[in-house]
Amino acid sequence: MKILLWASTAFGHGGPPSSEQLLWGDSDQVMVTSTHGFFFEDGDWDWVCEEIFGTSLPTDVIATPTRILVASTNGLASSTGGCDWGWADEFAGQLIWDLALDEQTESGVWLVSETGLWHSDDYGAQFTGFDLPAPNASLRSVVPMAGGTLTLFGFIDGQATAWQGSADNWTALPLPVTGGHLIGLDVDDFGNVYGRFPRAGGSDELLRISADGSVTSILETDERIGALVAVGSDVMVSVNREGTWLSSDQGESWTWGDAETFACLVDHDDFIWGCPNDGSEHMWLRTGDPLGVSPKTWESGPMFSDVSEPRCGDELPQCELIWPTVALELGVDLTEVVTRPEAATEAEAQAEKTGGCGAQAAVFMAPWWVLWAGYRRYDA
Repeated sequence: MKILLWASTAFGHGGPPSSEQLLWGDSDQVMVTSTHGFFFEDGDWDWVCEEIFGTSLPTDVIATPTRILVASTNGLASSTGGCDWGWADEFAGQLIWDLALDEQTESGVWLVSETGLWHSDDYGAQFTGFDLPAPNASLRSVVPMAGGTLTLFGFIDGQATAWQGSADNWTALPLPVTGGHLIGLDVDDFGNVYGRFPRAGGSDELLRISADGSVTSILETDERIGALVAVGSDVMVSVNREGTWLSSDQGESWTWGDAETFACLVDHDDFIWGCPNDGSEHMWLRTGDPLGVSPKTWESGPMFSDVSEPRCGDELPQCELIWPTVALELGVDLTEVVTRPEAATEAEAQAEKTGGCGAQAAVFMAPWWVLWAGYRRYDA
């Protein structure tokens, strides 16, 4: 199984939900990160709303075997089950750019914040800071690689740069791009690292850093790259509003895939999984076809209307209060769901006041992805 290294997160509902990430931790049951918060496959599907993060805007989410970690513009939140959340003191008020699971140990987590590079060896409970690859480096993304090495993306004196190596030995690789934001995507079986460089005008560029340290621009697109997955020599890239591109030679050449687009692509458990990017009612799609095959036969996952009720009840009262309103967006038949009458009354009053699905809906609908990581799929 390949660990998901790049993910997009954009909470903020006000219409039908869509999936942004698919996470497993050490479980065979998927957790879906969506525009409406988290959905958990625990027998019956249940839900945790995004209002628990207050005015902090999430930038990334990962699942370790013991906890869920949510990076945000105001620190790092964590939970062991989605109901009881706490904030890491060492990142209070900080912008967290990126999270990634360590390739070397299941308990390891890498984190990139505005203050630099951090590592945890206890599933994200505590972190230790590392020296920057250069004193004036400004980091944006981290891609763990085999053998314990890393690829870091960032800037130094305004120059887009990648650093490869480890904490005491870095090699700087200037990147041939002149504007936008750096986002690490994935690493393939041959040690090629893929990263994207979205530009302010809406176009995008895909870079490949080969195992020998050479940097090549392998794909330029008129729309945002929404997702990428690499398996062996095969690479699949989803371009928003356009479709998918396939390469069988690590990005040296490309062929047209199909018109379907995805907000995420994940290689997991002998399947390629995807987050539908077209207003689908399904939480995920998956295919057992090889990555290079086109067209692929996709199996549809559960529908958002399969959600039964809030996950935590009184532990997260804000989720309970907005559930009836959100359930209508999900297509849930409320006559079959047991909810508190006072919750329904409260939710109706809140929706009437805010015009959305909670007191903070307007905050989460702000286009934060323009200002921060550019992680959100660009298909509004």
